[in-house]
Amino acid sequence: MGDLDALRLSSQVLAHKAALAGLPRVEMFLTSIEAEVAAEVAARGQRGQRGVASADPWRTVPLTPTDRATIRAYLELLRDNERLSPAVRDYVRRLIAAGRVS
Repeated sequence: MGDLDALRLSSQVLAHKAALAGLPRVEMFLTSIEAEVAAEVAARGQRGQRGVASADPWRTVPLTPTDRATIRAYLELLRDNERLSPAVRDYVRRLIAAGRVS
């Protein structure tokens, strides 16, 4: 649960940063990650089950090349943060990789 809490909080902080920067699509991308984490927490709370496959946040809203570059830069902050668990950083690495093929 700690990894999920860290990911939820990180997504929330970066969504707020995007909102302050006037980047609504980037904010929506990060908010969608936060929502996926909340859904996973709820699924795990019900009979100890894991959630089903999640939506691809890269496809939640049409993103411009600038949006994608900003999202990658924000995600790289998480990927490179050694205070976050290896599981969170691995998830972020996979998210960055998925953005390259979306």
